[in-house]
Amino acid sequence: MLQSESFPNISQAVFIVLINVVLQYLVGAALYDLRKPLGLNEGELDSLTMVIAYGLMIATILHYQQRTHKELLHSSTSSMQATFIVVVPPILLTVPLTYMLDWVLIDFLEHLLPVSVWEERAFARMMSGSIGAIIAVCVLAPLLEEMLFRGIMLRSFLTQYPRWQAISMSALIFGIAHFNIYQFVLAAWLGVFLGWIYERTRSLIPGIALHAAINILVVMATHADEQKHVNTFDGVYWSVAVFLALLGAMVLRRVLKKSQTHS
Repeated sequence: MLQSESFPNISQAVFIVLINVVLQYLVGAALYDLRKPLGLNEGELDSLTMVIAYGLMIATILHYQQRTHKELLHSSTSSMQATFIVVVPPILLTVPLTYMLDWVLIDFLEHLLPVSVWEERAFARMMSGSIGAIIAVCVLAPLLEEMLFRGIMLRSFLTQYPRWQAISMSALIFGIAHFNIYQFVLAAWLGVFLGWIYERTRSLIPGIALHAAINILVVMATHADEQKHVNTFDGVYWSVAVFLALLGAMVLRRVLKKSQTHS
C-alpha cells in the first residue's frame, strides 16, 4: 500500500482536526479586521472562514494523496446520477425519525448538563438566521465536513482497519470535532450512519444529502421554537416517522445489497 493511501491513520486524523481548528481561528482573525471593508456580517464571516480553512486543508491532503475533488466526492462504479436517484430518496425517509430522536436526546442532555453561557452564545451565533449562518450550517458544513470526515478520513481508515472499527472511529472523531457534549453525542451516532452509507456506496452524495436535510430541519425548528416543545411529538408523529424510517431502511438495504453484488 502506498503511504499516501494510508494517510491519515487515526492519530493523524485527530491531529488534522486540531490543525483545522487552529487554521479556522487564524483565518477568522485575519478576516475580522476586513469584515467592515468587505461588508461582511458575522454569519458571512463564519462562512468565508469555514470555506477557506476547510478548503486549504482538503486541497493539501488531496494533493498529497494525488487525488482529485471528483474522486473525493464519488469513487463508486455507479454514476453520480444513479446514486442520487436510487440511494438518496430512501435515505431522506429516515430524516424525520432522526430529527425527532435528535431533539429528544438534546432535551435530555440539556436537563442533565445545562448549557453554559459560552455554549449558548456559540449556538445562537450558529443559528442566528442570517443568510451567512444558514449557508454555513445548511450547505457548507454538510459538504465540507463530509469531504473531510468521510471522503478523506473514513476512506483511509477503511484501507487500514476492520470495517466497523473504521466507521466507529471516524464517527468518534467527527463528534469530537464539534467540541461540545451536545453536538458530540449527536454527531457521533449520526457519523456511524453516515459512515455506513459511505462504506456501502463509496460516494459522498447520499451523506451530504442526509447531513444537509437534518441541518435544515434543525435550523427550521430552532426558528419555529419547536425545540422547546419536544413533548408535543405525539404518537402520530412517532408512528409516521418510524414507518418512514423502516420503509427507507428496507429500500436502502435492498438497494445497497444489489449495488454491492454488481460492484
